[in-house]
Amino acid sequence: MTSTTTTPQPTTTQKPREDNDSLSCDFHHSLCGWSNDHQADDKWAHNVNEIAFVTMTSIGTARLLSPVYDRALGNTGCFSLDYSMLVYNKLRVYQKPKKIELQKFVKFSTESKMDYNIFHIEGDLKGHWYTSVSMLKQFGDEFQIIIEVNSPSVNYVIAEIDNVAILQGSECATAVTDAVTPVPSRAIDVYYVNTEVPTTTTTISPYTSTTKQTNEMYQGTTSIFLILIVTLVVIILILVYILVAVLIRKRGDADAVNVLGTNIVGTYARRSTDKDTKTSEVGYSTTNADDFIINCN
Repeated sequence: MTSTTTTPQPTTTQKPREDNDSLSCDFHHSLCGWSNDHQADDKWAHNVNEIAFVTMTSIGTARLLSPVYDRALGNTGCFSLDYSMLVYNKLRVYQKPKKIELQKFVKFSTESKMDYNIFHIEGDLKGHWYTSVSMLKQFGDEFQIIIEVNSPSVNYVIAEIDNVAILQGSECATAVTDAVTPVPSRAIDVYYVNTEVPTTTTTISPYTSTTKQTNEMYQGTTSIFLILIVTLVVIILILVYILVAVLIRKRGDADAVNVLGTNIVGTYARRSTDKDTKTSEVGYSTTNADDFIINCN
């Protein structure tokens, strides 16, 4: 018979948590507003040991969803979590913006979900308890925390969590100092904690039909602008012509006005027809001084 030893949960100096505190939960009496994703294969529960847990006996996924939090909490905030796993499995924590529907989010590729991943561990922790403190991201939107466990095999898998909390400012620094983290070993394949402190808002805007319409509107506006410029140039030329005509008429030279108009019109007419008109071939002969013959082909 094989016995399994587990380490006690890490002690914490964080402020006491109450069930009605939406920013934290110790699962004493309930899930504190957290809920299961009914699309997933398994569900989280809580027991008299004051922890939340999920037991999986087949390949599948279980997700625990937090309440929706105000976006301001991501400015200087972090997410703290005590966790333990027995038998090899995967534990991930995501920070999902509210504007992304859960049904769409779960269908994202693993690569796409990395933009929202704040904690990730894969391995067999053999029942030992650890703490992760992950810095929150700034998405400029309300957000939801998703704790996801994935069992890649049919082995009997147990994952447990406790003391989930969104902390602020100096609380995060204290939590990082007090955190018990796993030592790198062959039993852990992946270990990632988001430690980047946000300085600017991260905006992820996929190319949508709205973006396409915006580009088309921009192109249409540019075309209208060019047409207006051409029209303005033509109007200026006409005004210049009228001004010159008035000045010439005041001098009494009406024929000059007609010549000016004819030259302007003729110049543009020749430019438009020269490309389509074949140049005439002119030949001549002078057999004698009195006969002058011109041949035009």
